[in-house]
Amino acid sequence: MGDYAHTIVLPSTSPVPVIPLPYLAGYADATLARVRELLAEGRVAALLQQRYPEPHAIRTDAALYDYAVALKTRHSATRRRCRRSATTTGCT
Repeated sequence: MGDYAHTIVLPSTSPVPVIPLPYLAGYADATLARVRELLAEGRVAALLQQRYPEPHAIRTDAALYDYAVALKTRHSATRRRCRRSATTTGCT
């Protein structure tokens, strides 16, 4: 049978590297472990492209800031209208 007849291949038991994930600090340990595993294997980009095939138009920090301010302004105006109205239908 040759030299390979008695060779046993064991799965890798190397631990997943501890990669700091400050933006995900509130998530469960199992989720963090999965994210670290995907990062270590270099599969994050492919997974995100599969899940979100259409990229967004925000490409700079300034564009992200403008988007966040617009969201905040829009939702703040909605909350002000809800507080003033006698009925809260449609307000959260």
